[in-house]
Amino acid sequence: MIGRGADAREGTAITRPEGRRKLREQKGGNVLRARSKALFAIGKWSGRLAWALLLLSLLTGYGITQFRLVERLTLGLLTKPLAFRLHEYVGLPLLVLAIIHVGIGAFRRRRSPTTGVKS
Repeated sequence: MIGRGADAREGTAITRPEGRRKLREQKGGNVLRARSKALFAIGKWSGRLAWALLLLSLLTGYGITQFRLVERLTLGLLTKPLAFRLHEYVGLPLLVLAIIHVGIGAFRRRRSPTTGVKS
């Protein structure tokens, strides 16, 4: 059977979860698991911030073209000049956050979170 060698003959069979745990301990599994959790948190928050900036970009873009309607809907907070200024400044942070989000997602899919081995 897989995962059973000389230990099975002695009567102390290594089950799969025990084998994985031993492999993680040998490879520094706690460090890799902590790093994986940190990357997951960074990826999650960068995605949420990118989503918020995307919505702001859409709102300000609409505020540039349909400024009368947007001024009324925002109770005069988002005027056409302010919408134009915000729309100019949102582009670069949105791009950076999107790249971070996608890059972390691609990196996490490429490596196993428990062993660090390429899959």
